[in-house]
Amino acid sequence: MLAGTSSSDPVRSGLVAALVSFALAATTATGQTPAEPSDGLKLEVRRLVRQLDDERLAVRDQAEQKLIDRGGPVLPWLPKITDRMSEEVKHRLTRIRQKVERAEAEQAARATRVTLSSQAMPLSIVLAKIEQQTGNKLSFRDPMGEQMNDTPVTVDFDSVLFWPALDQVLDQANLTVYHYSQEPALSLRPQGPGQLPRHGRASYDGPFRLEVLRARAVRDLRSPANQSLKLEIEFAWEPRLSPIALNLPLKDIRAEDEQGNILPVSGQDIVLPVEVHPGTSAVDLEIPFELPPRSASKISKLKGTFQVLVPGRVSKFRFDNIEAADRVEQRKGGVTVVLDTVRKNNDLWDVHMRVRYDQASGALESHRGWVYRNSRYILDAQGERIEDLADETTGQSDTEISFVFAFDLPDGPEGLSFVYETPAVILRMPVSFELTDIDLP
Repeated sequence: MLAGTSSSDPVRSGLVAALVSFALAATTATGQTPAEPSDGLKLEVRRLVRQLDDERLAVRDQAEQKLIDRGGPVLPWLPKITDRMSEEVKHRLTRIRQKVERAEAEQAARATRVTLSSQAMPLSIVLAKIEQQTGNKLSFRDPMGEQMNDTPVTVDFDSVLFWPALDQVLDQANLTVYHYSQEPALSLRPQGPGQLPRHGRASYDGPFRLEVLRARAVRDLRSPANQSLKLEIEFAWEPRLSPIALNLPLKDIRAEDEQGNILPVSGQDIVLPVEVHPGTSAVDLEIPFELPPRSASKISKLKGTFQVLVPGRVSKFRFDNIEAADRVEQRKGGVTVVLDTVRKNNDLWDVHMRVRYDQASGALESHRGWVYRNSRYILDAQGERIEDLADETTGQSDTEISFVFAFDLPDGPEGLSFVYETPAVILRMPVSFELTDIDLP
């Protein structure tokens, strides 16, 4: 459903009707809701897990491959690794989770596509179909409080990437995107006066969209040698994704003017780090260049490659009977969580824990704030959550970080459970861009 619209908004009404229709059609066709678990799959996973300990190597190998081939749906049904399992089963279950979760993360990080042909179709229906096909939620909120007309839109998309498709729709409806609304959706707003079309001005690579927003020349009149050109780039992603951070190595930037002259980048050895904040679907950053001569009127070509960190599926680690915790370790996919101890500290109880990633890909560097936002809480006997009151980082390396979380537990930790949630896989993705005909100031 589109978020952030009022019940009287005709666009929302159309979207609600369209999406309800899609959901009913899916239920009728399958005989169950999409979220309903499959008992057949659950039983099959149990059978294949038993075969992981078969005396015949061929049977063990075949069962492992079948579980991997089933993909993400098997993950909820894979058993926790326990000391009662043979080493063979432990190793195979670990390998299955790692391969399935990585494949799932790689699949989720691919671009979504839109196939849609319409003649003067109401905007609300077009947006609803894009939502349904891509999983990207769209929201309209006019800052002036005006309702959006249900503009008729004509499109002919055959497996077109999400961003080019959306850009063409928004251009017809005189809309644009606001990336910083703090909503779990892409916020659509009216274009400003004289704003240029979105389509044709951006570079697309998979689920990512890059556009130059501003070019600014800086001249220090007191120190003439201090002069530069700064290009502000907007780096956006499909809202269903939640990148952790991105880097831009300036040595990978290449720019040339209309005469083919290279425009030198300032600080070739610098890697620009960019933190991603929650509730946003884009970041802005500046690329510094040496100020070109006045004879250059435009950048004819600008190329570069970002390195983007994208998290995979979030795994939940639950530790029961925490009063007896003594370096209790759980592993899922490529991440291990260790509950070291729970002990009293004045009026509070401190939970000491560590999280370790097989391949952190730089995600635990000191300026990365995402790991501090991972959910952690205690569950009481009734399943009610108790949130931590304070946290402290007690150690950090390239692949591991340790914390102390303070909780108010008036009756002590007996019978309580500690839960920590974190992505099981962190992908490092190269994102290349090429932008052309950028007017210089």
